[in-house]
Amino acid sequence: MKKLVIISEGKNTGTRLFNQLNYLIGKPIEIENILVSQLKNINII
Repeated sequence: MKKLVIISEGKNTGTRLFNQLNYLIGKPIEIENILVSQLKNINII
């Protein structure tokens, strides 16, 4: 299964994108919504 990560500044923006993409894709895909403020806790290489 593929995974799509949405990084947004506000929870509402990410939620809207999440809902729209789920509707458009219509296939099983894991979508994760991450807020920019949470990126401080994630190591990105």
